[in-house]
Amino acid sequence: METEEEAEVPAATEGFSRPGADGEEATQADLPGFVHLGPQTGIGAGLHAKGDSIVWDCAMCGTENPLEAAICSVCGTPFGQIFEEPEEKPAVDPGRAATFSLFFPGAGHILAGRKGEGFARGIIFAFALLLGIFSIGPVRAGSGGAYLFMMVLSLSFAAGVYVTSTADAGREARGEKPILSMRMLLYGGLGLIFAAIAILTLAATQARG
Repeated sequence: METEEEAEVPAATEGFSRPGADGEEATQADLPGFVHLGPQTGIGAGLHAKGDSIVWDCAMCGTENPLEAAICSVCGTPFGQIFEEPEEKPAVDPGRAATFSLFFPGAGHILAGRKGEGFARGIIFAFALLLGIFSIGPVRAGSGGAYLFMMVLSLSFAAGVYVTSTADAGREARGEKPILSMRMLLYGGLGLIFAAIAILTLAATQARG
Protein backbone atom coordinates (compact mmCIF):
# COMPACT_ATOMS: atom_id res chain seq x y z
CA MET A 1 0.00 0.00 0.00
CA GLU A 2 1.41 3.42 -1.02
CA THR A 3 1.99 5.95 1.68
CA GLU A 4 0.83 9.55 1.33
CA GLU A 5 4.37 10.72 0.52
CA GLU A 6 4.81 8.09 -2.22
CA ALA A 7 1.45 9.01 -3.77
CA GLU A 8 2.47 12.67 -4.18
CA VAL A 9 4.63 13.00 -7.26
CA PRO A 10 6.19 16.44 -7.87
CA ALA A 11 4.90 18.10 -11.03
CA ALA A 12 8.45 18.68 -12.28
CA THR A 13 9.09 14.91 -12.49
CA GLU A 14 5.77 13.73 -13.96
CA GLY A 15 6.40 11.14 -16.63
CA PHE A 16 9.95 10.55 -15.43
CA SER A 17 10.90 6.91 -15.99
CA ARG A 18 12.60 5.20 -13.08
CA PRO A 19 15.61 2.95 -13.73
CA GLY A 20 14.58 -0.28 -15.41
CA ALA A 21 15.64 -3.82 -14.81
CA ASP A 22 18.77 -3.32 -16.89
CA GLY A 23 20.10 -1.03 -14.17
CA GLU A 24 20.54 2.01 -16.42
CA GLU A 25 20.13 5.26 -14.57
CA ALA A 26 17.77 7.86 -15.97
CA THR A 27 19.41 11.10 -16.98
CA GLN A 28 18.23 14.71 -17.00
CA ALA A 29 17.41 14.37 -20.68
CA ASP A 30 14.69 11.82 -19.77
CA LEU A 31 12.68 14.57 -18.07
CA PRO A 32 9.72 15.75 -20.18
CA GLY A 33 10.28 19.18 -21.67
CA PHE A 34 14.07 19.03 -21.29
CA VAL A 35 15.80 20.87 -24.14
CA HIS A 36 19.41 20.35 -25.15
CA LEU A 37 21.28 23.58 -25.85
CA GLY A 38 22.98 23.34 -29.19
CA PRO A 39 24.65 26.03 -31.26
CA GLN A 40 22.49 29.14 -31.68
CA THR A 41 19.93 27.86 -29.16
CA GLY A 42 18.17 30.68 -27.30
CA ILE A 43 18.63 30.90 -23.54
CA GLY A 44 16.49 33.95 -22.93
CA ALA A 45 16.93 37.58 -21.93
CA GLY A 46 19.02 38.33 -25.02
CA LEU A 47 21.52 35.52 -24.31
CA HIS A 48 22.22 32.61 -26.62
CA ALA A 49 24.83 29.97 -27.22
CA LYS A 50 27.20 30.36 -30.16
CA GLY A 51 29.53 27.44 -30.56
CA ASP A 52 31.22 26.80 -27.22
CA SER A 53 30.58 30.29 -25.82
CA ILE A 54 27.66 32.42 -24.66
CA VAL A 55 26.95 35.79 -26.29
CA TRP A 56 24.40 38.54 -25.62
CA ASP A 57 22.55 40.66 -28.14
CA CYS A 58 22.61 44.41 -27.57
CA ALA A 59 19.14 45.74 -26.78
CA MET A 60 19.87 48.88 -28.80
CA CYS A 61 21.65 47.83 -32.00
CA GLY A 62 21.48 44.01 -31.93
CA THR A 63 25.25 43.48 -32.01
CA GLU A 64 26.49 40.16 -30.58
CA ASN A 65 28.92 40.61 -27.68
CA PRO A 66 30.84 38.04 -25.59
CA LEU A 67 29.34 37.34 -22.18
CA GLU A 68 32.28 38.97 -20.37
CA ALA A 69 31.73 42.31 -22.17
CA ALA A 70 30.21 44.92 -19.85
CA ILE A 71 29.04 47.17 -22.69
CA CYS A 72 28.21 46.77 -26.37
CA SER A 73 31.28 47.02 -28.59
CA VAL A 74 29.38 49.15 -31.13
CA CYS A 75 27.04 51.53 -29.30
CA GLY A 76 28.15 51.22 -25.64
CA THR A 77 24.78 50.02 -24.32
CA PRO A 78 25.26 48.35 -20.87
CA PHE A 79 24.92 44.58 -20.63
CA GLY A 80 22.26 44.88 -17.90
CA GLN A 81 19.82 46.57 -20.25
CA ILE A 82 18.91 43.23 -21.84
CA PHE A 83 17.20 42.26 -18.57
CA GLU A 84 15.10 45.41 -18.34
CA GLU A 85 11.41 45.17 -19.13
CA PRO A 86 10.75 46.83 -22.50
CA GLU A 87 8.74 50.01 -22.27
CA GLU A 88 5.30 49.90 -23.80
CA LYS A 89 5.43 51.87 -27.03
CA PRO A 90 2.84 54.60 -27.45
CA ALA A 91 0.22 54.04 -30.13
CA VAL A 92 1.19 56.47 -32.88
CA ASP A 93 -0.31 56.94 -36.33
CA PRO A 94 2.37 55.89 -38.88
CA GLY A 95 1.61 58.88 -41.09
CA ARG A 96 2.05 61.26 -38.17
CA ALA A 97 5.39 59.67 -37.23
CA ALA A 98 6.62 59.97 -40.82
CA THR A 99 5.50 63.62 -40.97
CA PHE A 100 7.49 64.44 -37.83
CA SER A 101 10.61 62.96 -39.46
CA LEU A 102 10.09 65.20 -42.48
CA PHE A 103 10.81 68.16 -40.22
CA PHE A 104 13.93 66.53 -38.78
CA PRO A 105 15.20 62.92 -38.99
CA GLY A 106 14.66 61.03 -35.74
CA ALA A 107 11.70 63.11 -34.55
CA GLY A 108 9.26 60.45 -35.75
CA HIS A 109 11.17 57.73 -33.90
CA ILE A 110 11.06 59.75 -30.69
CA LEU A 111 7.31 60.16 -31.15
CA ALA A 112 7.00 56.38 -31.66
CA GLY A 113 8.83 55.68 -28.40
CA ARG A 114 12.32 54.98 -29.83
CA LYS A 115 14.08 57.90 -28.17
CA GLY A 116 17.63 56.51 -28.29
CA GLU A 117 17.42 55.68 -31.99
CA GLY A 118 15.69 58.97 -32.72
CA PHE A 119 18.45 61.05 -31.13
CA ALA A 120 21.12 58.94 -32.87
CA ARG A 121 19.52 59.49 -36.27
CA GLY A 122 19.21 63.23 -35.64
CA ILE A 123 22.82 63.63 -34.50
CA ILE A 124 24.30 61.62 -37.38
CA PHE A 125 22.13 63.48 -39.92
CA ALA A 126 23.18 66.87 -38.50
CA PHE A 127 26.87 65.88 -38.57
CA ALA A 128 26.70 64.75 -42.20
CA LEU A 129 24.76 67.85 -43.26
CA LEU A 130 27.13 70.27 -41.52
CA LEU A 131 30.15 68.45 -42.96
CA GLY A 132 28.72 68.83 -46.45
CA ILE A 133 27.92 72.52 -45.93
CA PHE A 134 31.44 73.09 -44.57
CA SER A 135 32.87 71.58 -47.77
CA ILE A 136 30.97 73.95 -50.06
CA GLY A 137 33.21 76.92 -49.19
CA PRO A 138 36.54 75.31 -50.18
CA VAL A 139 34.93 73.86 -53.33
CA ARG A 140 33.67 77.27 -54.44
CA ALA A 141 37.09 78.75 -53.67
CA GLY A 142 38.61 76.35 -56.17
CA SER A 143 40.08 73.76 -53.81
CA GLY A 144 38.03 70.99 -55.44
CA GLY A 145 39.48 67.48 -55.32
CA ALA A 146 39.24 66.14 -51.79
CA TYR A 147 36.72 68.75 -50.60
CA LEU A 148 34.45 68.06 -53.57
CA PHE A 149 34.48 64.35 -52.77
CA MET A 150 33.73 65.04 -49.09
CA MET A 151 30.87 67.38 -50.01
CA VAL A 152 29.24 64.81 -52.30
CA LEU A 153 29.79 61.96 -49.84
CA SER A 154 28.46 63.75 -46.74
CA LEU A 155 25.46 65.39 -48.45
CA SER A 156 24.52 62.07 -50.08
CA PHE A 157 24.77 60.34 -46.70
CA ALA A 158 22.64 63.06 -45.06
CA ALA A 159 20.03 62.70 -47.80
CA GLY A 160 20.00 58.91 -47.34
CA VAL A 161 19.47 59.23 -43.58
CA TYR A 162 16.70 61.80 -44.16
CA VAL A 163 14.76 59.66 -46.63
CA THR A 164 15.13 56.35 -44.78
CA SER A 165 14.35 57.93 -41.40
CA THR A 166 11.08 59.28 -42.77
CA ALA A 167 10.11 55.86 -44.10
CA ASP A 168 11.39 54.02 -41.01
CA ALA A 169 9.43 56.25 -38.63
CA GLY A 170 6.21 55.03 -40.21
CA ARG A 171 7.46 51.43 -40.24
CA GLU A 172 8.42 51.70 -36.57
CA ALA A 173 4.92 52.92 -35.69
CA ARG A 174 3.50 49.89 -37.53
CA GLY A 175 5.94 47.51 -35.82
CA GLU A 176 7.74 46.63 -39.05
CA LYS A 177 11.45 46.04 -39.66
CA PRO A 178 13.34 49.26 -40.54
CA ILE A 179 15.03 49.86 -43.88
CA LEU A 180 18.09 51.39 -42.18
CA SER A 181 18.86 49.46 -39.00
CA MET A 182 20.55 51.04 -36.00
CA ARG A 183 23.67 48.96 -36.62
CA MET A 184 23.93 50.10 -40.24
CA LEU A 185 23.37 53.71 -39.17
CA LEU A 186 26.16 53.57 -36.57
CA TYR A 187 28.59 51.88 -38.95
CA GLY A 188 27.75 54.44 -41.62
CA GLY A 189 28.30 57.33 -39.21
CA LEU A 190 31.66 55.93 -38.11
CA GLY A 191 32.67 55.37 -41.72
CA LEU A 192 31.80 58.97 -42.58
CA ILE A 193 33.92 60.25 -39.66
CA PHE A 194 36.96 58.22 -40.75
CA ALA A 195 36.45 59.29 -44.37
CA ALA A 196 36.28 62.96 -43.33
CA ILE A 197 39.50 62.63 -41.32
CA ALA A 198 41.29 60.98 -44.26
CA ILE A 199 40.01 63.58 -46.74
CA LEU A 200 40.97 66.53 -44.53
CA THR A 201 44.44 65.03 -43.99
CA LEU A 202 44.85 64.61 -47.74
CA ALA A 203 43.67 68.17 -48.39
CA ALA A 204 46.11 69.57 -45.81
CA THR A 205 48.96 67.58 -47.37
CA GLN A 206 48.12 68.90 -50.85
CA ALA A 207 47.93 72.47 -49.51
CA ARG A 208 51.43 72.21 -47.99
CA GLY A 209 52.78 70.66 -51.15
